[in-house]
Amino acid sequence: MAGVFLALLALAPTPVWALEQNKDQRRCINQVNKNFAKVASAQGKEICDCIKRGSKESLAGTIEECMTADAKGKVEKAQQKTLSKESKSCGTTPEFGYSSGANANDAAIAKELAIIHGIFGDNLDAVIMTEFMAKNAAKCQHAVAKQAKKCQDAKLKVFTSCKKDALKGGKSAAPVESAQQLQDACLGTGAEAMPDPKGKIQKDCVDKLGDTIDKKCTSKEGVVLSAVFPLFDPNGGSTLQAFVDRIIECEACKAINQADALNRNCDLFDDGLANGSCGCFHDKCVAGAALIPACDPCVTTICALDSFCCETQWDTPCRGAVFDVCGSSDCAPPCEGDPSLTFVGGPGRMACRGLADQSACEGAYHATIDFSAASCFWTGSECRGCGPSNAGAGACTNSCEP
Repeated sequence: MAGVFLALLALAPTPVWALEQNKDQRRCINQVNKNFAKVASAQGKEICDCIKRGSKESLAGTIEECMTADAKGKVEKAQQKTLSKESKSCGTTPEFGYSSGANANDAAIAKELAIIHGIFGDNLDAVIMTEFMAKNAAKCQHAVAKQAKKCQDAKLKVFTSCKKDALKGGKSAAPVESAQQLQDACLGTGAEAMPDPKGKIQKDCVDKLGDTIDKKCTSKEGVVLSAVFPLFDPNGGSTLQAFVDRIIECEACKAINQADALNRNCDLFDDGLANGSCGCFHDKCVAGAALIPACDPCVTTICALDSFCCETQWDTPCRGAVFDVCGSSDCAPPCEGDPSLTFVGGPGRMACRGLADQSACEGAYHATIDFSAASCFWTGSECRGCGPSNAGAGACTNSCEP
């Protein structure tokens, strides 16, 4: 990758992952994790209920609307409990294995929605069948959704139990002292799956999920798997059980990473292969480990220009290329001081130079080298960026600052 990006080379900051947690810190982590799982379960129940009611044509609106409406307020109640427990239990901020109650809530809800969309597609209303038109197919879809929920609940319970034990330690093992140790102990390493010492994941995600598919889908007249699950390829060399479980593995891994500030490679975690099946290892808008080209079209383009980004490290220049090479605003920092401004690119003030008139210039903002937001400003003859140097020199006022 040529030009300005190579000049911006910088390694991602190393996270502070250290020190054995004390009793108060462990209590905080365990409470947030416990309620993270409860929020996920509440959202999962809401989704399954919406699918069932949609198949019976008893919804006032759409299935998609229903899944996020939280009609009975149970998801909101679970979220508030997370925040309440955090407020009471987290007087001493943990050193690792914790982000925030709000972040855990967001991760839990996003996980449930991502899983169901991964199984059925982006629009459930176009896929979920009605019992009036295809009773067996409709019951198959609901049964698989319900068992998928039980599978992901099992994964979170096993992880939460492992984490609690790992933080406390015991007769045969000392307490973990870093995020990496915690991650390795409870999410496995490399292509390994999550440890399942009591076989709970095997029971719900392999045995019972497989039995549900056999009894409610493949053995029922009129159920065509490719029609009932349009994203699943029956000729692709995988079973429907493996297809569903891989999606759950992927999204559960990403949610745990977000909620607990971990860094597990979810692409390896979901099926043991570095194949981009779980999207990018981390957000392309964040500097970090090298990404796999296949995980995102923009990443593919960037790595074709600079293999360093996918072989060594996804560094600041790689991250910046999302703006320049892909022409994407995906990674645009928010202009909090003036949300009406239009993002024009970056990183760096040169992004504003392409605006030839005052009106366009004063209605725009850019990303600075440190990926914060800065407004563009008109000098009287040209458009420039109001980043730290120009703002610091008094040449402009950055209207993106809150």
